[in-house]
Amino acid sequence: MASKLSTLPVKVLLKFLCRKWARRHHLLTESGTLYGIAQDNPETTSPEQFRYDACIVLPAHFRIDNHVQEGILLGRLYAVFSVQHTAEAIQHAWQRIFGAIQLSEYQMDNRPILEKYSGDMTMQENCEICDPIKQA
Repeated sequence: MASKLSTLPVKVLLKFLCRKWARRHHLLTESGTLYGIAQDNPETTSPEQFRYDACIVLPAHFRIDNHVQEGILLGRLYAVFSVQHTAEAIQHAWQRIFGAIQLSEYQMDNRPILEKYSGDMTMQENCEICDPIKQA
């Protein structure tokens, strides 16, 4: 299943910029979904070169403006972990994620990791880490 996305290429202020644009267009609702997508590995990419996209799922009838780009997020398999969006909680989540995947019949897939914010999560600073996986 594919979702229609609007993408803002940003390195910093992901939530501020995407939320500001989404609020202006009345898209940030309880049923809204935001994604943060790291396009590069932060361990091997310098901060100046690191690419991170801020995205929001759009209604089918929505017409994008010249401030954003449209993209498609294809449905695939992900291991999903709910976490509080703090550096400490995310670091702890990574330990759980890798351990859980190693103990399963799945393995990491070479696709971007997603941070998903939906419904109340966007207001409460919680997110879901969606780690791409494939059958081992």
